[in-house]
Amino acid sequence: MNRSTSIVVLLMLLCASAIAEKPTKPSSPADYAGWYRIADSNTYIPVLSDPDGHLSTVGPRGIEVRLMPTPDGELEWGLESSSLKGTRIGWDDAMDGYYIAIYDSIAAKMIENYESGKRQRLDRLPKPPYLPDATTSAPESINDYLGCYSLLYMPIIRFQISKSDSGYSAKIETYQDDGWTSSGAEKLEAAPDETGFILTMGTKKLPFRYNSTRKRFEMLMPEAGEVSTPLFRLPNCNSAPPYIVDHKFRIGIPTWT
Repeated sequence: MNRSTSIVVLLMLLCASAIAEKPTKPSSPADYAGWYRIADSNTYIPVLSDPDGHLSTVGPRGIEVRLMPTPDGELEWGLESSSLKGTRIGWDDAMDGYYIAIYDSIAAKMIENYESGKRQRLDRLPKPPYLPDATTSAPESINDYLGCYSLLYMPIIRFQISKSDSGYSAKIETYQDDGWTSSGAEKLEAAPDETGFILTMGTKKLPFRYNSTRKRFEMLMPEAGEVSTPLFRLPNCNSAPPYIVDHKFRIGIPTWT
């Protein structure tokens, strides 16, 4: 994707950010589903819904984490063993709008005068127009997984899954102006039931699978709890990323780590 295309995407973001929706006080956690921008910033935060409830994303790579309903009808960070425990999205009557309160125990230790839990206004916006639909048809066999997959929320990183006489492997690649550059290949093992692969990176074993409920591919991170990174399957391995966003724009709840 060339520079002019990147500029077009940037302009689309600016236009979308200018069309904030009029806030309406939610009557239940289900009403929080949508996209938000932290006021006076370029940080976009989704509240996604699925059959099990709600999720949001964190960090630059767009890891999805479960949000849990609170007794007062708001949404709270769902991972117990996490530096962001206590982070909450809700409604503030004084602001007459949505807010996010971020509790980051690591940032509190590293940043002088860090305001843990400070309520920041959220402007509700339409879904970013550049974000592709990650849903796709289910693979019928293990070889149907062969191909290239970008991280949905950071598409300049992708996995290329291939097969050779020695077995399956995944190349991890990053995109620059002159195309894709590989940072090495990792061995893949077929999952016991052949419903995906296990990617070994150092001491970590990360399941790569098709989620039949959400109809998409994803990478699981079991050591962090019930979290996953959604993947967008590229039409072919010669494809550029589906979009490139200026580095000033971020998707996901900000975190120190």
